[in-house]
Parts: sequence; C-alpha cells; structure tokens
Amino acid sequence: GQVVIVGHSSGAHVGFKAAMKIIDSNRGRRNPRVRVKGYIGLSGVYDVSMHYDYEARRGLEQLSPMQLANGWTREGMRRCGCEAAVNEVINKGGVEGGGMRVVLVHGTRDTTVPFTQAFMFARFLREARGEIVSEVEEVYGDWDHQDTVLDATF
Repeated sequence: GQVVIVGHSSGAHVGFKAAMKIIDSNRGRRNPRVRVKGYIGLSGVYDVSMHYDYEARRGLEQLSPMQLANGWTREGMRRCGCEAAVNEVINKGGVEGGGMRVVLVHGTRDTTVPFTQAFMFARFLREARGEIVSEVEEVYGDWDHQDTVLDATF
C-alpha cells in the first residue's frame, strides 16, 4: 500500500532516511508492498553536521549523541545526512514511477533546531526535484520546537 511518513525533530531525520530506504528497495519491483507517497517533516534535523555546529555554538555538543551516532567524524555526519541519502538514490538511477510529495513544517521561534534546517533542505530537494520528489512545500509559523506537533498539526 501507499504510506506517508511523518517525523518530528530527529524522528524527521530518521523518517526521511527510511523513506529513501524504501524507495531504493523498490527499485526494479513491479508491485512493491509499500510505496512512499509522501513525507512530512516537523521541526526536522536534515543536515547532521550543520546541527552539530549549532549545538557546539550553544555549548551542547558534549551532551549530544551526534558524534557517537556518526562515528565521531565530520565525514560520518555528512554520510548520515538526508542529502547524502537523496544523492545515493539519485546515483542509483533515481525513482521509478515518480517521486513523493514532501511537506516541511518548522517554527521560526524554534531554538532547538533552527528553521534554516527546513529552508536549506527544501532548497536542496527542489534542485533534485523529479529525481526523488514531485513537490516540495514549506510551512513556517510562529512556533517553537514542540509547537509543530501540538499546534500546527491540529
């Protein structure tokens, strides 16, 4: 069946990477069991390296699991990012049967994950449009980090 994947914060990152895994695993299958129709990211981290720098400027990098989760290297952070997942699928031949619709929702008052994460990722996705995504929509509001779940979705 068709699914829409939704994730918040680091779950947005994991959810997008899961969408790329499913899309990649469907390559060459005539009737895949699961097809990703869309993705909704709420206050998401899409560029791990950029977010680590943001945490370091705030003195939080030692509390963050980012280094450990990414092999303690900057290259590991780049490989783990959502852009790398997109490029991997593109390098294997893109998407068969059209791309998914992407909606990125982020608050302009978010101090946990700055809204520039969504802004920069949307720009990247538009450049890759047609290869992975059919449409990219951005929704910004006067929200904090949790508000995208509590306010924007209701």
